[in-house]
Amino acid sequence: MGGKRFRSSPKQDESWFRELWTDLRLALSLLFDSRVPLLYKAIIPLVWVIYLLFPLDLIPDVIPILGEMDDLALLVLAAQLLVLLSPKYVVEEHLRKIRGERPTGGKDEGDVIDGEWRVMD
Repeated sequence: MGGKRFRSSPKQDESWFRELWTDLRLALSLLFDSRVPLLYKAIIPLVWVIYLLFPLDLIPDVIPILGEMDDLALLVLAAQLLVLLSPKYVVEEHLRKIRGERPTGGKDEGDVIDGEWRVMD
């Protein structure tokens, strides 16, 4: 059959892994930001650690590779949940830092006062 093959190119795979790495770095940096509610920073990682320590898994660890993949998948889901629940301006600020972009005007940069001056004798 002359159908399309659904293989991704190595370049697409590389960008997917880069995006995943960026998301994990973002979640880690949000864990240490005081502007993210403590409830989210405590409960989401705690639930993930409890799942890791709990003897029952979605996929048993006896099955090679797949057994560990469910733990990794839940780590990614926990990271995404933390990003979704965090304040948007904090997430955007951390993303800019991770990507090496210049910060734009945000809540922490202070107010800009525009004015004119002249010297009086």
